Amino acid sequence: MGLYEVCAALANSLHVPVEENTESVSLIATDENTSLHITVPSFIRNDQRDRYQRSVFYISDLHLVHHIIEHFSEDVTDERIREYIHSIVLQLFDGEIGDAIRSFESPVVLFGGDVSSSFPVAEFFYRDFMSTWENIADIEYSRNYKELYPIRSELEPAAERFTEWKDKHPWFNNAQKPVAEYSDKKVPPEIKEIYARKEELEQQLEEKYEELNLSHSWESRYESSRQHKYVYSILGNHELWDFASFDACAAAYEKLFQELGISFLNDNCSSLGPYMYPYRIHYDAETHKNAKTLLQRNENPEEYDRQLFYAENIVVVGGLGFAGMNPSLNANQGIYGMTVNRNEELKRCKEWKNCVYKAVNLARENHCSLVVLSHTPVSDWLEHPEDLDNCFLFSGHTHRNVAYGAENNTFFFADNQVGYKGKTFQFKKAVLHLPRNPFASDPDGFREITCAEFKEYYRYVRDNIPGMSKIEQQVEQCEAKLYVIKQDGYVGFFVSSPRGVYICNGGVVRRIGKPESLDRYMANFMTMINKYITALTPLRRAQEQLSAYIKSIGGVGKIHGTIVDIDFFNHVMVNTNDGSLVYYYSPVFGAVKRYPDFRSLIHNHCPMLEAAFLAAGDTQLVPIAEALASEPESYERVDIRNSPYALSRRVNALQRLFEKRILRDWNPDLETITST
Repeated sequence: MGLYEVCAALANSLHVPVEENTESVSLIATDENTSLHITVPSFIRNDQRDRYQRSVFYISDLHLVHHIIEHFSEDVTDERIREYIHSIVLQLFDGEIGDAIRSFESPVVLFGGDVSSSFPVAEFFYRDFMSTWENIADIEYSRNYKELYPIRSELEPAAERFTEWKDKHPWFNNAQKPVAEYSDKKVPPEIKEIYARKEELEQQLEEKYEELNLSHSWESRYESSRQHKYVYSILGNHELWDFASFDACAAAYEKLFQELGISFLNDNCSSLGPYMYPYRIHYDAETHKNAKTLLQRNENPEEYDRQLFYAENIVVVGGLGFAGMNPSLNANQGIYGMTVNRNEELKRCKEWKNCVYKAVNLARENHCSLVVLSHTPVSDWLEHPEDLDNCFLFSGHTHRNVAYGAENNTFFFADNQVGYKGKTFQFKKAVLHLPRNPFASDPDGFREITCAEFKEYYRYVRDNIPGMSKIEQQVEQCEAKLYVIKQDGYVGFFVSSPRGVYICNGGVVRRIGKPESLDRYMANFMTMINKYITALTPLRRAQEQLSAYIKSIGGVGKIHGTIVDIDFFNHVMVNTNDGSLVYYYSPVFGAVKRYPDFRSLIHNHCPMLEAAFLAAGDTQLVPIAEALASEPESYERVDIRNSPYALSRRVNALQRLFEKRILRDWNPDLETITST
């Protein structure tokens, strides 16, 4: 059976529901000149952060079988399919990753699963990917060698001839004059000519190095890059479709990846890129040189931990992840084909979580950052994502491209999923480091800032700024200027243009006054903040009590707007009109199922919390009079624009005062100092 027949058979035999949406929804604003940033271990001081960074190139959900079927309208030869796959591989090496390979670096690459439902197709892809990588480096090596050869071919014999003469005349090692100034008796004319030509050629070689942008170690770097490739891959659910069991699939890919030098992450840990071991330096009496020996922690714990800290090591843990926590898209819907049933999925999901927690402990013990690479998103396999602090997670599966940061120093990258409809096959690059506060050394006051500083601050506080392009457009095209006001640890961002003064609510701006200086806004800044905090404090205190209670019985307890999360799908909203609580389940944005009380909600959707709820009692919770109700019959569609949910979003903007110390709203009626 040819490759096309294999692809067609797989495409026709199984259909799995998936949310198909290739439109990028990045909650951390990005553009061509801005890389995504994430954290390093929390013990690294602010003034050390910039040096702790590493770049990774990542992609997931290529779905080559689907693209082959879409690309070819009829049965085609294997050769044409291989040519098509090779064209995709060439696309992958466009841009920065190709430049890194041509510079003889060893970039870190992450494949997040669902490369192909057909193992033969996947095998050809990975083989072609690795061989193309080597070809790119080899071609660059040959080009450099060809450019340098004419000079080297003349320089090497001249240098060798001069060295031979010098070895026979040891006095020259202490020479005080240039060679040309010695008498012909001391230095024969032939040697003078050779030496002069050698110096001329060395100068030409230096100029050639500069022209080619090469270092003197380029050849050793080339050899090292051939020996050390840091490519990591995991299984996606589609990889299982071509096998009778999960173990058979894993064994086939493990054999392939071992042959190709790819690190196969299948519920196991590794080092992301080269691992630097602590060492001690001692004098070797035989060689009369200093030598390095690996240092053990029990020899010198303080020095061992110090070296681990400066080694910039990163632990990576990877695996499929599975969908044990997803009630609507799991093994029961056939996402693994006929390979994994629901019971096995739950078992393997638990094993994966245990593996992740072991990796968390390993990273903490060794002063490392942690990368978690799973095919399914973290919400599919982890009840409490907040348990993963100071790490960064890469995933795919959903075909919804998102990237966002959490308050626990964790960042999520699921924004390079090609999917079924994607036409671009290119790696995205993530720069893994914790950004700085660009206003840390500024005195209180206001000053004009750049859009880049605005973005950097929002990354620093790990907050979302969708719609940043609107502010950039105003600054670039409307003679507007972007300002920051800083006072007593709080900040606010304002745009001043010929049309008026605007306050920034994330990436959205709202006009708050006529064109004028920001002096009045600076004078009223803390007044505005204090009045907002005073008005919001009763709500905040109630939410914090509710959050603490939810956490005490095992829930998430995250506060946003007027809502407190029980988990990803279940929530409690405070009705600001009468102080009552609204309990609801929301599987998708805009659709809710309301419940009369807390217990009925968790009874139906969070049964694991119900036992803890009953044990703790509801005395800490706002008293609920309604009795336990039956399961509601249907979902209620929510008017997103005109509803308590819209109010919640507005409150969420104001609550940045508590969480991020950012003022994102301005009410002129609250001002005490007016313009003159």
